[in-house]
Amino acid sequence: MLLAEDNVREGFIDPPEFARLLEELRAREASEIADAAEFAYLTCLRRGNALRIEDGPVTGGSVRLPGAVTKNKKPLPLVLTGQLLDLVARRWRLRVAECPYVFHRSGRAIRDFRATWGAACEAVGLPGLLFHDLRRSAARNYRRAQVTEDVIMRIGGWKTPSMFRRYNVVHERDLTEAGERLSAFLTGAASAPTTIVSLAATRAVRRGVQSKLRGQNTDIWADSTLDPASQVPISS
Repeated sequence: MLLAEDNVREGFIDPPEFARLLEELRAREASEIADAAEFAYLTCLRRGNALRIEDGPVTGGSVRLPGAVTKNKKPLPLVLTGQLLDLVARRWRLRVAECPYVFHRSGRAIRDFRATWGAACEAVGLPGLLFHDLRRSAARNYRRAQVTEDVIMRIGGWKTPSMFRRYNVVHERDLTEAGERLSAFLTGAASAPTTIVSLAATRAVRRGVQSKLRGQNTDIWADSTLDPASQVPISS
């Protein structure tokens, strides 16, 4: 009987497709949505977590999300490097004094952007893509970059492996690559030279080893039976 796992997530977006989506959002004068989406794509964060990040927790080379805004209620530190550091630096230059949020619309909190998001996804051939799909795609990107599962779970805030696996981060492309690797292995194994050893030869080698061991045991026994005259008394 096959067991179906409940609540398995679906939907991915690869880096080239995501780059086109960001371009489309910026072309629609929705750069704040593009930046928030990029942040989520780099950090595995949910929509609500990304939009609620405030300037305050951005200190030094890291972003610290308080437990009040994370689903598992635990603080989440994010180290700023590479693209993520460039993104946060860009948003810092766009900050508005009276607005606490890193991602905002001219100083106002970002709330509903479903129409803009849906139109941009349609334009790049990704109808039905959810903002939450960025979180799943980010997890898969980390895995493809050979980051261990426990580290990915820490980055994304997943408490247990079962919660992480519900995101079903194995995609059709991953299965294709696995099949190609197996095919390459089988091809290499088939072309390797084959060494055939007859059963009779194997038995002859085994008998020779056993005879040698018996001879060694006899020598040891003979050495242990010493002439009493040759024994040296040990005084206390």
